[in-house]
Amino acid sequence: MNPARAEFRSVHSADAQLLEGAAWEAVKDSVLTDLGLPEEGSGSNRG
Repeated sequence: MNPARAEFRSVHSADAQLLEGAAWEAVKDSVLTDLGLPEEGSGSNRG
């Protein structure tokens, strides 16, 4: 099995929890940058 695939599966379990509060704020900038997403509220894709 491709090691990258194994890693992907291990971090995407059905019981995973979303980050909230201080935990999300601590990683938010790097997550959005890594995914190439704008910060919330930029309005570019809202109608």
